[in-house]
Amino acid sequence: MNYDYAINNLQLTYTIQHIAQIISAESFLPNPLTEIEYLLIDSRRIVQATSSLFFALQSERKNGEEYIRELYEAGVRNFIVTKKFDHTAYADANFCKVDDTKFALQSL
Repeated sequence: MNYDYAINNLQLTYTIQHIAQIISAESFLPNPLTEIEYLLIDSRRIVQATSSLFFALQSERKNGEEYIRELYEAGVRNFIVTKKFDHTAYADANFCKVDDTKFALQSL
């Protein structure tokens, strides 16, 4: 058996609900059983929109939350945002709200 192949092709999936629990998020999950396969930090690099989770990272120059509308229009429905983000315009999207999106990403 080629063990390198087996390890390189191992893909773990979690539901958005499970991820919300892991990162201790305040969650708004109309679709809690959505399986997440891809983590996004760059809005230009969508792989599979329906199974991607976007982390809206914050920096001195950029606010990842500014890209949520664009990602939503591209089909992404799973987001990690700060607690101050108003998610009400996206009724069918899953949102996990945390104090620090970078820390949440590192927690996974």
